Amino acid sequence: MKTKKILVGALAGALLFFVAHFAFAAGLADVQTPPADVLKKANDFAARVSGLPYDFFIDTNDKGDSLRYGDLILPHEGTVNYLAWGPWHSDPNWDGEGATKKDRNNIERARYVGYGYYGEQISNVFFPPDRSGGWKSLSDADFVEEPWWDSSVKQAFPQFFGPSDRFDGKTDPDLIKAMQIGLDYCAWGNELAPPDPGSDLYQNPQNYIHVFLPCSEQTFGMGVMFHRDTDGSLWYRSVPLTDLNRTKFTPDDAISLDPPERTGNPGDSAAFSLKVNWQEIKSLQEIAADYGFDFGFLIQVSHQVNGSPNAAAFTMDGMQSQDAGNGWAQIDYTDLSDASKTSSVSVHVQDVPSEVVAQIVPYVKDKESGYVFLWSDYYLYKQAKAKVAPNNISKPPEQQITTGSGLHFQAISQRNAVTGQEIDPPREPDTAKWTDTVTATLTPLRVQSVVNVDESVDYGTTVAPPPPPGGGCAPAYTTLDSWRLNSATLTYPKQNPHYTFGDPRPPIGVEPNDSGQPIPLSSSPEGFETTSMAPASDGHALACQFKEMWAQNGTYLHDILNPSLDSWIQTPQTYKLTASNIQVTVDYTVHTFHMVCDPDGGCSCEENTTPGSYTYTLNPISGNLLVNGTGVASIGM
Repeated sequence: MKTKKILVGALAGALLFFVAHFAFAAGLADVQTPPADVLKKANDFAARVSGLPYDFFIDTNDKGDSLRYGDLILPHEGTVNYLAWGPWHSDPNWDGEGATKKDRNNIERARYVGYGYYGEQISNVFFPPDRSGGWKSLSDADFVEEPWWDSSVKQAFPQFFGPSDRFDGKTDPDLIKAMQIGLDYCAWGNELAPPDPGSDLYQNPQNYIHVFLPCSEQTFGMGVMFHRDTDGSLWYRSVPLTDLNRTKFTPDDAISLDPPERTGNPGDSAAFSLKVNWQEIKSLQEIAADYGFDFGFLIQVSHQVNGSPNAAAFTMDGMQSQDAGNGWAQIDYTDLSDASKTSSVSVHVQDVPSEVVAQIVPYVKDKESGYVFLWSDYYLYKQAKAKVAPNNISKPPEQQITTGSGLHFQAISQRNAVTGQEIDPPREPDTAKWTDTVTATLTPLRVQSVVNVDESVDYGTTVAPPPPPGGGCAPAYTTLDSWRLNSATLTYPKQNPHYTFGDPRPPIGVEPNDSGQPIPLSSSPEGFETTSMAPASDGHALACQFKEMWAQNGTYLHDILNPSLDSWIQTPQTYKLTASNIQVTVDYTVHTFHMVCDPDGGCSCEENTTPGSYTYTLNPISGNLLVNGTGVASIGM
């Protein structure tokens, strides 16, 4: 392959539920004629994904190879099914002519099980990897997005590409799920940690995996993705697409402690319910077994006092926890016949606040070497915490959250505004007519009274005190003493310079439409007006006034000069106005706690309070104003 490196990953693939009856030295099955029902379901799914109304799995491929239905022997037990064209084969550049390689279970494996529609190489799911991944996360690699458009990838690996990309970039939910499970198989086959579900690779696998063999209800498919190594060289990893029966399982795992807090006098017992759910770990355990690994997890519990862990004994499923020697009590689980367990754990209330911590720690164990690798940085690692507080410690006040209405408008007629009298009734809220005087009122979307330690607050939308510092003998918190909005800038449409009553052209930067959707303003300063918003008496709102002079939508008027505007003029239109540069000042108090000890060694946790004030900017807030007519009539009408 010239000077390009090729990482031939052991295809990690398909499913554990198929039973088969034959195999030979290369870990492959004899050639079979595809059953009619299998072939129909495979072609139906291929057509659904590609959007093309003809069969993909035909008798012979582009190279003249015959379609066959085969099995692969699983390293653990059972087989998986596949559809491919042509015979199994090896790669002369890597393996020599006709060469095979033994897997962990001493089964001879061929590198390729056959060919694709255009003669692409179909890798063997269980061919041993050419190099170990070292149990790094699969999602850590620098994978190439949309490799089917990347000329450097296609030049380096022409054996994986044909003239069509009919299955690439497709968002069929069943195909996405098959890819996601296939990523787990790919990881195990290459001695890598499965990808983090929060990664873009896992969330959007269709952007990275080039699919040249679709899966079906009863057969696995195949794809490949490409990544650049630290030296810039291109490598590939084969990704099996699991059969669709497998995609119907959506597992999860979790650990919880209930209730979230216990209080009592020092020395009292504090009991918590401990619940563990390991559906996803159970699912991955089946995959790991196919590659010669035991996959289990430790349940660990610790009572942490002043930052020091202490093993908290517990019993689960008839097993008593063992002291791991590092401040944790633990039970080792590999029998996952049940997907969840419930137990309890008890600790003693201390004279200072403490915390009970429970965690799931996944691990993988090599059946050959016995090497154990703990995955505390893996996404399946889960942790739950519960607080234990002595009665003499003050608690944060109850958190109060109030919501505001944002940006709204109230219009009055020009006659009312000029005379100062209520001759005409006020307009409906958030509506205005041409020449009306409009009052805009802004209130924050959210006000939060207390912020606790380690709490995440969206300060772009929320008026709140700042986060408290960490540490101390009790959790710190901040309280909101007072707040006030200082100023903001309101942006609204600017009248077209060629506007007249008889030819009411749209505001600058506005494209006429009759969709009924809010019309955004032009991003150009020439396309809008601005005015300052001032605080109300209590500082909890901002307000300003402006005249609606930019449109008279909703008026029955025929524009002689621009008759194409008639429909738009005669239809009420909604305009989106925005308040930005919203300045808010918050006065607050920080509550922290520290240990105070007397000469006799007696200690207590005491509270400190520190006042403060700060000013920050909220995110812009928009509101919709419906223009639905004119407040005056032309003398010429």
